Amino acid sequence: MGNKEDFWQRLENRRYTSRRPGRPPTEKPDRDNKPKVYFVTDGEYIKIGFTSGPVKQRLADLQVGNARELTVIGWYYAPPIHEDRLHARFKYLHVRGEWFKNDLDIIYHAQHFDNESYDDELAESFDVVSMDTIEID
Repeated sequence: MGNKEDFWQRLENRRYTSRRPGRPPTEKPDRDNKPKVYFVTDGEYIKIGFTSGPVKQRLADLQVGNARELTVIGWYYAPPIHEDRLHARFKYLHVRGEWFKNDLDIIYHAQHFDNESYDDELAESFDVVSMDTIEID
């Protein structure tokens, strides 16, 4: 059994952390099945979603049912509960389902999310019992 710090350190070790200025989010390696939150826009709305597969594949799946061209504006590794927390955080911009008004608050979050905000936002949302079990408040 590990404590919260051990959990976050192990999670951080598995995250892709290189964020060179000017590098589009879609250039990050995305050939794994790690859980991640993604942000996709059609120009008018932004979808905040979750996938455990490649974001490019999820984008292709979404594009089939959308007449407008979709673009990934950001993604990062995160547990599934993080998507729900983002939906609650941006509730004031909610349109329908997982779609939100195109707003700079969401865009900024998608492109500037860092480890410190990850810890602050999620550390109190669940307790680590072991590396295999998470109890959600």
